Amino acid sequence: MKLIDLSVYFEDNPMAENFPIKIEFFPHENMAKQMAERLGISITAFRDGMCMSHEDVTGQLHAGTHVDAPFHYGPICEGKPARTIDELPLEWFYQDGVRLDLRHIEDRTEITKQDIIDALDKIGYILKPLDIVLLWTGYDEHIYSPKYLKDQPGMSREATEYLIDQGIKVIGIDCFGFDRSFSCMAECYKQGTLKEMFPAHMVGRDKEYAHIEKLGNLGAIPCDYGFKVACFPTKVRGGTAG
Repeated sequence: MKLIDLSVYFEDNPMAENFPIKIEFFPHENMAKQMAERLGISITAFRDGMCMSHEDVTGQLHAGTHVDAPFHYGPICEGKPARTIDELPLEWFYQDGVRLDLRHIEDRTEITKQDIIDALDKIGYILKPLDIVLLWTGYDEHIYSPKYLKDQPGMSREATEYLIDQGIKVIGIDCFGFDRSFSCMAECYKQGTLKEMFPAHMVGRDKEYAHIEKLGNLGAIPCDYGFKVACFPTKVRGGTAG
């Protein structure tokens, strides 16, 4: 069985993260000195004068490849308290996968319901409940350029609702976010062509689902369906993502 990594790095890089994280590394030598002082022992107690290294991380769980929980979209979902990442069924995150080729979608445009239907028709696939749908825009190729954060396409409300109505609970995309870029949505709102910010996210207040942002390497999957996806999120108590 071949395993394909569909994630991108969790890293401190302003080209890849709109809300940068900070990762501070503590070298082996420094840790030996700290531990020796803390325990009142000689640094020679550590082989080669080095102890285990580690890193301190400051930031948010919405960095790198991650799953957004219903609670991220709002406090209420389907009239009930929205579930956090640790409350979602594990079954959602290990299911048959379906890759939809949307690489033709233009920059800063919405992926429509018809785009989804056409992509499914092209591969001759009928969705079934709990399939994990992967939206292949190819935008991960721009991750270290300004284009990545400002020009991505994104899901429309109607396209998101359509997938959920087919019984889909997890939808992934290889862009920075699930909706169009922040700046694009703001411009459209000011122009009156967008009713509210983050329309695809806001579907999650009415219909429960989770989406994966910042996928990568979808082109390495050798087929459009007939494979499994494993995307278990980190078990963060009360987390908005994992």
